[in-house]
Amino acid sequence: MEEAKRHDDYLVNILDSTGKIIGQKKRAEIDKLHDIYHGVFIFLITPLGELIITKIPSRKDLPNLYAGKFGVPVATIRRSHETSLDAAKRALKRELYIDATPTFIGEGMRTFPDGSTTYATSYYLVVEDVPEKFSAVDIGAPKATSAHELIKDLVLHPDRYAPTLKEAWLEWHARLPV
Repeated sequence: MEEAKRHDDYLVNILDSTGKIIGQKKRAEIDKLHDIYHGVFIFLITPLGELIITKIPSRKDLPNLYAGKFGVPVATIRRSHETSLDAAKRALKRELYIDATPTFIGEGMRTFPDGSTTYATSYYLVVEDVPEKFSAVDIGAPKATSAHELIKDLVLHPDRYAPTLKEAWLEWHARLPV
């Protein structure tokens, strides 16, 4: 099978509320508010236990639901022919130019306050420092924050953060090396 050449032409599985595949759509045709798809999220952590976060950029070609809010530095939609780990490795390579295998944290169906639902798989990767090279199309400038500062800011300014980061942090922070 010949692979699509453009990022938005790849097929993505559409899921029902139990996670069962019920169809496929091209990436560009996904309605992130109504379609349930498999999202993959990767936390980056420094050896000092700092979390790296980024502002989610605004995109016209593949609109981001939470543009302008802080999120995990690497997130992608799993393509129909790949595993979650393959999707995570692809996104790390494409967005941060890092060729590495992240560590699995957990997965499950998530429904967010805006009504969108995603089957989410989360990973983490320990990196030496805040990445200096990154795809500005896919992510905003990364910055490091301590777990304490993140918790404090999530309470004081929850509107600054994407629901995907808040949900993943609440559920998986105990499994992160921070």
